[in-house]
Amino acid sequence: MEITQKTIFFFLFYIIFLFIILDTSETTTSEKPNHDKAESLTLSLHPIDSLLYTTYPNLSPESLFKLKLQRDRIKIRSLSNIMASESSNNDGNGDDDFDFPVAPGPYWKLPRPSLLFEYFTVLRIGTSPATEYVLLMDTGSSLTWIQCLPCNTCYDQLSPIFDPNQSTTYSVKDCNQHISLCDGCNERGECTYSYVYGDGSYSHGVTAEEVYSVGDHMMNLTIGCGHNNSGTFNSSDGILGLGRGEFSFASQIDRKYGFKKFSYCLVDKSMKEPPVVSSIRFGNDVLDQPSDVVYTPIIQNPKFPDQYYINLTSISVAGKLIPVHPSLPDGTVVDTGTSLTWFPAPIYEAVRDSFRDAALELGWKPALSRYRDTCYDLSSYTGGIVTVNSPKVILYFDGDDEAAVELKAENVLFNYPWIDANVYCLSFGPSLYKGLAILGNVQQQGIRVVYDNVASVIGFDQNSC
Repeated sequence: MEITQKTIFFFLFYIIFLFIILDTSETTTSEKPNHDKAESLTLSLHPIDSLLYTTYPNLSPESLFKLKLQRDRIKIRSLSNIMASESSNNDGNGDDDFDFPVAPGPYWKLPRPSLLFEYFTVLRIGTSPATEYVLLMDTGSSLTWIQCLPCNTCYDQLSPIFDPNQSTTYSVKDCNQHISLCDGCNERGECTYSYVYGDGSYSHGVTAEEVYSVGDHMMNLTIGCGHNNSGTFNSSDGILGLGRGEFSFASQIDRKYGFKKFSYCLVDKSMKEPPVVSSIRFGNDVLDQPSDVVYTPIIQNPKFPDQYYINLTSISVAGKLIPVHPSLPDGTVVDTGTSLTWFPAPIYEAVRDSFRDAALELGWKPALSRYRDTCYDLSSYTGGIVTVNSPKVILYFDGDDEAAVELKAENVLFNYPWIDANVYCLSFGPSLYKGLAILGNVQQQGIRVVYDNVASVIGFDQNSC
């Protein structure tokens, strides 16, 4: 294979990128590996685009964005198929606009778009020595797992595959002693797990106890050791499960070390050089002071027990109130793995029409597609999206005092740079399935989102990022 200057450039970019994420991925308030002294733990979060771009440097911005939309559509289909049959819950409109081949050619070398994941972090796992692993952040599932040797079926990953025999602290779970954790038992009496994700991706292996290291802080936690893994994990080493289940990373560090909350602050995740960095914080005080956080109760959805659902009651667009709660009996899922926010078609159309009526002064742009039907040319705003006088959009949630979250222009309008750097479209879409609503990460950017599983609430702090 001919080694070109371009190949050398991207190799150097890759090395520098890995150095950045490994160097900035972990901080802690503890000076020694003693969990009693740690008040909080902080990990950096990186957009999945930077991992894709590192692995596939020829991907265009258009391809990366279309992959985002495909991931959104796969998520919607998966949730909808579980919630109810397609015949009763489909609004009757197809979604062919999202079933496109992504140009240019490198798409065909990619795995299918990830179902659940838009951000990743880096953790050190094991001892003698601890090794850094790239884990995809998932608030919709609970088990944290990595690929392990011996690997019967494994996908390609960037780091060396974890070898349990090389770690002095690895201990597999005994089936008889940890029956609540086991999906089954193998012939050696080891506790096994089996995770199948909505797009058909899977991980099968054994559950074990292992040391996680964050800075100087070391924690003994349950981990899945995956010996059979396949699917759309985008060259990562595994999953960081942050769902509501008993053995999620968040639940374990609460139970073992008293970290009862976690929060994240997402920044714009579009690919930039150097890549932008968000953060996730675990502890009892996960807010910057002073705080204007508003809280809404987490509701239990028996069909998705690991996921975080809340009640969105209404949406205000330029002062016009649009009630939504009766149309969403299962609630709205808060999801970092979906880009845009999706509503059933009648709710989306009401939001869209109200926004159009109030945005007559913005530079109208003809529809880009059936789902990108409300677009604007903002070239007259030389200061960028933050200076745009966009119609005010407020989300209202259940709470003692109705929790109101006001969205900024950058949470409401999404850029399509490969068409024109000045073209922005409404960052909401029709889910095409009745009763399904997803609060995506574009609407969460610039807002610190707080998860308190003890109080069973989610908070939104608009002044803490």
